[in-house]
Amino acid sequence: MSRILHRPGRVLATALCLAGIAAAGCSAQQPAQHFHTPRPEGGAADPTAGDTATGTPPLGAAPPHLDGAARGKTIMVVGDSWAANLAQGMSAVTSGHTTVVNAGLGGCGIRLPAGDDVPARCRTWLKDWPSYLKKYQPDATILMVGYWDVEPQRLTAKAEPKDLTSPLHRAAFAANLDHAVDLLTTSGKTVYLMTSPLIANSPLRDSARAMNQVLRAADQKREDVKLLDVAGQLCNNAACPKVIRGISAYDPTRHLTPPARDRIATWALNTVFTRSES
Repeated sequence: MSRILHRPGRVLATALCLAGIAAAGCSAQQPAQHFHTPRPEGGAADPTAGDTATGTPPLGAAPPHLDGAARGKTIMVVGDSWAANLAQGMSAVTSGHTTVVNAGLGGCGIRLPAGDDVPARCRTWLKDWPSYLKKYQPDATILMVGYWDVEPQRLTAKAEPKDLTSPLHRAAFAANLDHAVDLLTTSGKTVYLMTSPLIANSPLRDSARAMNQVLRAADQKREDVKLLDVAGQLCNNAACPKVIRGISAYDPTRHLTPPARDRIATWALNTVFTRSES
């Protein structure tokens, strides 16, 4: 069951609140077991971390530095609870001048492991996303997944769970990503893929790096895909600091804090719509 919320004074700030997500105007929290916060110390160099080496990550763009190109646009954000959190930030920084369709679903992703490992609600994206495109007709769509998809999963019911460091599991994720992009580009609009920030000293860092390689490959081979390097905004090649530019980056639920979230949301909107206008 979904519902559309129109917040007072923000008639254009639309949030799609799905069961189990924290979205604009929704109070539901995400299950903590799906999240692993990057630690600030140590970590090996990572070629997928963006342009920063060991310096301070950019942490997006400071509001209110929102490009006017986002005004009057509609953007849809799909994926996991980080996607939902990002959409919440977009609603906040656009102050009702941009329609934000929040289709982030906590604890879900695009990998579809065998057996009962996937909650039924996490399988609905195959039919839900095309219906949202038809209904809301967004100017652009952002896909962000990470926590569910980088964890060990089974390809068959009796197989050993493995993460994306396994070539077979990485290939399966790449195939699902291609299918997801195919669904999201039926209207001819670009899909923006967000990299995973779990790339430094996280238990899942190697799997996250493998995911980011798949995302970068999709960006290189498909004209209907563009990359939004969130990892490069939150991490350098050595770490993903808990505090960036004096701002606490992560809250107790291991999502971005509102100040960090709003900076990433502003950066993402500026990047998406400046590219769209160019």
